[in-house]
Amino acid sequence: MRPTFALFAAAAALAAHGVRWSQGRAEMNGLDVTHEVALLAAALRARHWRVATAESCTGGLIAAACTAMPGSSDWFERGFVTYSNASKTEQLGVPVHLVPLDVLALDAV
Repeated sequence: MRPTFALFAAAAALAAHGVRWSQGRAEMNGLDVTHEVALLAAALRARHWRVATAESCTGGLIAAACTAMPGSSDWFERGFVTYSNASKTEQLGVPVHLVPLDVLALDAV
């Protein structure tokens, strides 16, 4: 697995498992995801890379989980919450034909 893809996969895993904010901490299926964010942070720091997030249904919770970690300004660049279909095409450049009309089609994007 290429390193870039591995980092993307780690970040995507946070999104795929339903990250939510509960009692002041980021949770994924009821589990604290601090460890997963720490792993992502360590991998990014080791490569001197930064990450940006683009979220929809998670409403910015992945970015919140990342920026809740002390020192995240070293590796977290920015986050986008693009909830409407229009924002996905306008802010992220997602082609209109790939913007899903319902949540069940999200895997294509």
